[in-house]
Amino acid sequence: MKKRFCLTFVLLLLNLHPLQAQDESRVAVGVKIPASTAMPELAKSVLEQKLTQLIAINGFACDTSVARFVVRPEVYIEASELSPGAPPKQLLKLSITLFLLDNMDEQLTFNQVTISAKGVGRSTDEAYVYAMQSINVRSVALKRFMDRGKKKMVEYYENECNQTIEKAYSLAQAGRCNEAFGMLAGVPQYSDCFARSVEAAAEITSGPCKISGVVKLK
Repeated sequence: MKKRFCLTFVLLLLNLHPLQAQDESRVAVGVKIPASTAMPELAKSVLEQKLTQLIAINGFACDTSVARFVVRPEVYIEASELSPGAPPKQLLKLSITLFLLDNMDEQLTFNQVTISAKGVGRSTDEAYVYAMQSINVRSVALKRFMDRGKKKMVEYYENECNQTIEKAYSLAQAGRCNEAFGMLAGVPQYSDCFARSVEAAAEITSGPCKISGVVKLK
């Protein structure tokens, strides 16, 4: 079934989006917490907020809705025990691995880092929440993680520009406009590939992904 594709996405590429001036030269990065993550919903929400802060303070534009790149966490329990005393409290030590990767090809990882988090609460759920709240998004390790990932993103597009543009055209010709625009929107503005991605977006919107003035999406 065909659906209308949000024109804001296309305008972002063509430098017409009202927020463009604020986000100029910033790479859009979203947060993607796997549905299989075995944590309480409140803890997931706190983790998402923390990762959103991490993205913003490191100079990225945080936009989960259209971002080509995402930070994806994997959370593991390293230790779980009850503290002595009455009433006993639940102690959790977690290992959290963060991946900065391509949301359209999760095999393409630009950087990763593993951090530890501890939480103590009256229940396991509460301990999870406190552990997420303890994450220091301004730590040196996390800043290095984001900085190196950003550098690798730019290097990737400098080396793979032709393939990126050709793939976007192929997706558009196949009617997969959402994926085509998503691929082009991921090109960093300060890379040499950006001007070509804008030209490609303009051609696609006037060709295979436009019907009677409305961009189409299968």
